[in-house]
Amino acid sequence: MLSPHIIIFDDECDTGQDYSNPDDMRLYVWSWDQGEPSLSSSSGCTAMSPSGRWVALDCQTKLPFACLTPSENESVGYDLEWSVDLNQVGGWSEGTRVCMAASSSGRDVTFSAPHNGFSNAVLLNQAYGQTVWVNAPVSFKM
Repeated sequence: MLSPHIIIFDDECDTGQDYSNPDDMRLYVWSWDQGEPSLSSSSGCTAMSPSGRWVALDCQTKLPFACLTPSENESVGYDLEWSVDLNQVGGWSEGTRVCMAASSSGRDVTFSAPHNGFSNAVLLNQAYGQTVWVNAPVSFKM
């Protein structure tokens, strides 16, 4: 939910100082959750949690997948047609296969990840409160 606060980057506000509310800034940083990606050798794949934030999990965890269907209407936007089949779960590496199997009408469905906050919110709505895999691998150099 958006905060009623306004972010002002202007030194002419009442306090005479630049102002930004840290709670509001969280709205603009839409991908990784606080403390993520975790630096664990077993947490090498990315999932979107029910909060909409991304977390690193063990790649073998059984979750549904974020599948993207290309839009037939360019004015709709590139990454707004998300689908999540809650009955199709598997480890992260199965995402490409599962999403491709959902292709229909000549439209290739791909295992993907949101590219902006709005797209992330659309996917969150399609996830129905479930944690889902997104195609944004986590790489660590230990």
